[in-house]
Amino acid sequence: EVLMVVAEEMRVQGDNEAADIVEVSLDCYLRSSEWSKLRYEDVVEVTPPDNGPNETILRYGVAERGESTKTGMRQGSRVDYPHTQQILHERKQAVKPGNKIFTLKPAMFRAIWNATGERFGLDLGPPHTLRHSGPSADIATNYRTMWQVQRRGRWGSEKSVLRYAKTHAYYEAMAKIPTNIMTRGQTIMAARENRPQTARE
Repeated sequence: EVLMVVAEEMRVQGDNEAADIVEVSLDCYLRSSEWSKLRYEDVVEVTPPDNGPNETILRYGVAERGESTKTGMRQGSRVDYPHTQQILHERKQAVKPGNKIFTLKPAMFRAIWNATGERFGLDLGPPHTLRHSGPSADIATNYRTMWQVQRRGRWGSEKSVLRYAKTHAYYEAMAKIPTNIMTRGQTIMAARENRPQTARE
């Protein structure tokens, strides 16, 4: 809820690219080293084998470019939210093959992120918070299992994921969110199409 409000505020301030980074990172558990390297070819739109709605897949650690993530080459994830798919579709349409999806540098994104938190009087922590928030929420709400979170987040060991099993910390943090922020975030989320009931890995 907080991060939806953060993204909305970024858009109000004209920082649309930063807002898109927030939403894509939250959905796909992205590191800054991952979203900052995404190129036109790394956003792949596919039709599932069952001919269901089109999906969007992101590729990280592209071996052909000599890239690697923290956990190796040839990584990827399926996008959950239709709104995130739309963001990526529009971003891809706006760039040419070979070009980056996001041109914002991580340092500039961090500055926008910090400034947005200050406007609300919130300590958002570092931008890496985005990578942690999705897994914490997914485990606390039983949307994904620990194993599914580990696979989606591209963590090399279960030990790295165990921090997200501390659901008491998640709910404690939720309780500290100002009511107006929580309500605003819930309103934003309610206005959007939800992700599938069954989690994508």
